[in-house]
Amino acid sequence: ENLSIGSSASNSVLQIPSNAGTINIRLQNQTLASASSQSALAGRVDAANDARIPQSNNPPAATITQGHIPYFTRMLSRWAFNVPMKYSWVVVISAHSKDNILRRISAISNLEHDGWDVKKSAQTTLQSDAQDIIGCIFAQSVSKPGENIMIEHAGVTTGSNRGFINAPIINGRANFNELGISFLETNRSFVDGVLRPWSIVVAHDGLIARSRDTSIKADIQVIELARTGTAQNVVRKITTYYDCVPMGINSDDLDYSTSSDYPKMQVRFAFNRYSIKDGG
Repeated sequence: ENLSIGSSASNSVLQIPSNAGTINIRLQNQTLASASSQSALAGRVDAANDARIPQSNNPPAATITQGHIPYFTRMLSRWAFNVPMKYSWVVVISAHSKDNILRRISAISNLEHDGWDVKKSAQTTLQSDAQDIIGCIFAQSVSKPGENIMIEHAGVTTGSNRGFINAPIINGRANFNELGISFLETNRSFVDGVLRPWSIVVAHDGLIARSRDTSIKADIQVIELARTGTAQNVVRKITTYYDCVPMGINSDDLDYSTSSDYPKMQVRFAFNRYSIKDGG
């Protein structure tokens, strides 16, 4: 920006660095004007700088009301800040030893009373095209557990604490809640053919450490997807739950009413630990 002082035709240039770059001030006759002119010049320089410097601290109300919507829209246009599609996800159940679990499920009648025979359902619903191509095709919804820390308050515990407030202290990390997954009920039932007898095997065998080939546990991945500019799905986040076992199956009610909703059954899984990994 060029600012002039004086009235003579002969000019010299004084360069002043500023936050917005170099400001060139033409000094005429090498003579500065009066004090009032210098004061006016300083005001104009300050105004020029202020117009270029983003006002990040306590912006005026006019700036917020006039500029926040375009800024918010520009931020959301970045892939990292896009709002994800909550319905775009898959579940992958990776048994430590699928052969061992299938063998134990097929022999469930050895642990229970006679009458159990779910071999067909187990073999059909555990095959690769139902579990490994796009994840578990029966998974319909997922309830991911939260993270909690237990808090206590230290201080006066008996009598009156008058106006004093007890201070919070950490009393440890809370135990994990269960991972909940709702599964679609089909003619060959994944829940009754695999998960229900699997949970019975867990009840009989317990959760002691075993070698990988004799394990009755599985790792469960919840893979959340997002779209790119080319409309292709990419992985945005993977949550992995380790050493999972089914430990609770909700009841299933049958009646003669008609419903447009597909039959689903809720199963709860216990796990040892979990991790979250970025995708994209």
